[in-house]
Amino acid sequence: MVAIALAVVAFFAEAKAKDQTKKTSEAASRGNVSLARYSEESGKNAQALAYFAQALRLNPENREASGLTTAVLTQLSWQVPLTGSMWHEGAVHSAQFSPDGQRVVTRSEDQTARLWDAASGKPIGEPMKHEDGVISAQFSPDGQRVVTASRDKTARLWDATSGKPIGEPMKHEGGVFSAQFSPDGQRVVTASKDKTARLWDAMTVTHKDTREDILLFAELAEATGGVALETVGQAENLKSLTPEQVKTSREKIAAKFLKPSSKLTSLQRFLAWSVADRRSRTISPLSQVTVSEWLENRIKEGTVEGLRAAIQVDPSNARVTAHLGRRLADYSLKQDSDADEARRARGEADFLTSRALKLAPDNDEVKEVARRSSEVIRTQDELT
Repeated sequence: MVAIALAVVAFFAEAKAKDQTKKTSEAASRGNVSLARYSEESGKNAQALAYFAQALRLNPENREASGLTTAVLTQLSWQVPLTGSMWHEGAVHSAQFSPDGQRVVTRSEDQTARLWDAASGKPIGEPMKHEDGVISAQFSPDGQRVVTASRDKTARLWDATSGKPIGEPMKHEGGVFSAQFSPDGQRVVTASKDKTARLWDAMTVTHKDTREDILLFAELAEATGGVALETVGQAENLKSLTPEQVKTSREKIAAKFLKPSSKLTSLQRFLAWSVADRRSRTISPLSQVTVSEWLENRIKEGTVEGLRAAIQVDPSNARVTAHLGRRLADYSLKQDSDADEARRARGEADFLTSRALKLAPDNDEVKEVARRSSEVIRTQDELT
């Protein structure tokens, strides 16, 4: 009997110790997220990635850490009586329950969307601020994020527990009327006054992702930033990774995904894409379109905005450079009412045309596009 009693006591003591260890890890994980946010706001992205990686190691289930890590590496009207009103400074155009019914998101003409506790009507977190009226605000399918659309020509992703922004704005050339998550929450589609709808990756870690993959994700964050946290006694210091360590981490991730598979989770696809050859991989982790195909589509579309985006992806692409120069030259012809704008457009067109010829002096397409651009620029210069 004594032995049994001792065994029971030992069992409960062990269970209590495990529970305390888990709570300590979760608290430390949240602390590292706070340090990462501070680092990111200070422009220290590498340091932020190191803290995010540490947060994920301490608690792989920390959704805030996984969502923010993704962002750094690479977004019904319903009325119910509540105990308190949910106030904005301008007209409130919609309110929507979260998938679990515990929160409400509202959007207003006061240039904000807000999160509220559905039981008390009290605000949750910070106002989600835009530069103009918010036209749409929707929860993700798992209720962890919110996507907003605004007249300020952007859509944005936000953390649904704090109201803090996740990643950079998704930009259009006109007001954004709608922003919606895909059913799996891994993409966003936006619709705009600029006559376009666009798809955006909005990957996040889910319950389907294994601990092993989340730890690889943390390792990718460190390899990308080039620094990691090193614990010395009670202190945590930032330690620079050697090129060999970065290479080893990337090769370790690549080795796991040597064989193509259609059954990869979104996180696994992100990991594989992040270490793939930039010249042959797809334009984004969840896309089926390769970089070369995407660039070709931007050339065929022939819009100034699309070609500018293409140059950001491949700055040394002579064909893209030449076609952007041509479009800007044509654009300058439409600026009769604004001589300064026309002059700036011609100047940039001239620079891009010259650069395209230097990048590919023997390419017939580049030479022909450059010739046409030069004719437009020369004609405009003679007129002015």
